[in-house]
Amino acid sequence: RLGVLRAAARLFEEQVEQPESALVVLLGGLVTETAQEDELCDELERLARNTGMWGEVVGRYGEVLQEFGDSPDALALNLRAGRVFSEELGQPDDAVYYYQMALRLDEHSELALERLEVLYEQIAAWPELAGIIWCRIELADLPDDKMELWRKVGGLYESQLAQIDSAVESYFHILSIDESDMGAIDALARIFETYERWDELVDVLRQKAE
Repeated sequence: RLGVLRAAARLFEEQVEQPESALVVLLGGLVTETAQEDELCDELERLARNTGMWGEVVGRYGEVLQEFGDSPDALALNLRAGRVFSEELGQPDDAVYYYQMALRLDEHSELALERLEVLYEQIAAWPELAGIIWCRIELADLPDDKMELWRKVGGLYESQLAQIDSAVESYFHILSIDESDMGAIDALARIFETYERWDELVDVLRQKAE
């Protein structure tokens, strides 16, 4: 059936020059059994881009996702819906919903975590952003990756959330990996001086001098 619908859509687009009709026809081929076919979804999104009919596409994505329920097979379509809402429609709140649904299906989805990190920063959802960075820290394998994530969450705790003890803990995590990391040492020195934690400041300055 999908092959017939593709042929009809191609006819509408290329011969009749009605891309809107082509999109409507092709949407009929998007069901749970075909939702993981990248070629089909790519074609739908190309037509939506050409016609501006994004509402019809995301509407159908939503219908199919409801049919999927909590099936792991819904992961790819949730990620697609999140991307469309974020990049094509500029609706970050809706994008967040679909990326969160993707994480419910696969808590290790690096793509969902990365996209949520960007979106939470965009909408200034600082506690949620901190939670996502923590998830990424737990999944990171390389020490350098862990250090950069600790640095980011430390800055978040320090500047946006005013959770100074958590910021200090984050910077010390960096030093547990590389005790000579000057960025973490300077950040700790700044915090200890600002909050008059003199004994801790002396310790960190001594470490900086060594």
